[in-house]
Amino acid sequence: MGTKRRRLLAAATAVVLMVAAGCSSSSSSGTRSGSGSKTYTVGVLTDLTGPAASGNQTSPRGVKAGAVLVKSQGYTINYVVGDTGTNPTTTLTAAQKLVQQDHVFAVIAVSALAFSAAPYLTSQNIPVVGAAEDGAEWITSKNMFGVFGYTDPRLVTTTYGQYFKMQGGTNVGSLGYSISPSSAESAKSAGVSAQQAGLKVGYVNANFAFGSTNVQPVALAMKSAGVDAVTASTDPNTAFALITALRQSGANPKVAVFATGYGGDLQQAGPGAQQTAQGLSFLSTWEPVEMHTAATQQL
Repeated sequence: MGTKRRRLLAAATAVVLMVAAGCSSSSSSGTRSGSGSKTYTVGVLTDLTGPAASGNQTSPRGVKAGAVLVKSQGYTINYVVGDTGTNPTTTLTAAQKLVQQDHVFAVIAVSALAFSAAPYLTSQNIPVVGAAEDGAEWITSKNMFGVFGYTDPRLVTTTYGQYFKMQGGTNVGSLGYSISPSSAESAKSAGVSAQQAGLKVGYVNANFAFGSTNVQPVALAMKSAGVDAVTASTDPNTAFALITALRQSGANPKVAVFATGYGGDLQQAGPGAQQTAQGLSFLSTWEPVEMHTAATQQL
């Protein structure tokens, strides 16, 4: 497998941030060191620990790679990592420390809980660049810029339904986290998309506990409903646990589409994960490294 999707994101985020920083005339604390210097301190707000770490804990490696890349362009990037602990209160505390104590110029956010710190960072006029994976603040806050854009999950696309149908699915089941606005809405909209494609929707659960792997009840409910097409807008730990539980229960879906799991997500998922992932489909915001394009080769 290739480099972790969110590591790709973090590396690209660092590059985007450096371009923005290079165009800035700010001279606030933590931004520049010395007259004409191109040295910047940025904060990295990410999920190093807790359930969301299964998808985001390697993000600082990507920021490190981005810092190396822009070093060749004359910029020096010092970064401070703030761990959300996959907890809303801790997320806000980490963001406050980055601003008040570390005096960062900007924040790179790669977190499922970034929405918890968004109002504070906006009030402090701190530029935030990163993964628009958690909530609608990426399209409502003037200081937040998603590097791959933010797709409003409340707006239904035909893609899910068409893909399920193309792969032979007839009865769809979807799962999302209650605490995450984007996850919950994505779970609901996947069901609507399936209906628009003429498919049956046997199971929709947008209220699952964040990061939980207690998926046996979900698997049994999907099996009872006759679900043969599955999607989960969750972190890898939940997604892999779900497909394993479905297979063990005797329900082997014709198609399964997961929001996370490609690349390093799979590599860090532990023994047996690569075997579990066979036959699954994953969303990717970036060109897969296996395409060997000029950009992926450089990365």
